[in-house]
Amino acid sequence: MSGFEQLKITFFEECNELLQSLEGGLADIREGTTNEDTVHAIFRAVHSIKGGAGAFGLGDLVDFAHRFETVLDDLRSRRLRADAQAIRLFFQGADLLHDHVRAARSDAPPPDGADAVLHALEALPLTRAPQGAGAVDFTPMLIDLGFAGLAEDQQALNGTVPWQIRFTPRH
Repeated sequence: MSGFEQLKITFFEECNELLQSLEGGLADIREGTTNEDTVHAIFRAVHSIKGGAGAFGLGDLVDFAHRFETVLDDLRSRRLRADAQAIRLFFQGADLLHDHVRAARSDAPPPDGADAVLHALEALPLTRAPQGAGAVDFTPMLIDLGFAGLAEDQQALNGTVPWQIRFTPRH
């Protein structure tokens, strides 16, 4: 057995551990016993599978994991709430990820139904991130770049006009 084949075997063994971590974290979310570390672990599990699959050229697995990971990033960044519908779809995504790993391991075609679940996951409504430590604020802001140290009357005398920039971030 070549070194490449041994690495691939090791990758699939790690996938099994990552999938168990994913399912355990999702179970914690469903039970309401989750925390930020759990959400990050769920995201990392899918991210790690995607990265390893890319190294082995497993395109279908990479594509599915990437789209699933993107939705989980919305959960991680608090743009997506883990309500009952989202949790149900997360479990369906985890099941399909497991099926993709199994198909890639045996050189079988990807599982059916993946696109429908991904579309449902991607259609989950996003929310504004809550305010607080680490939260992203999407409120528009006005930045006044007046001339520091110059009084308004000096600016008027010198013919200078302060700059104003309106900045509205998007997610």
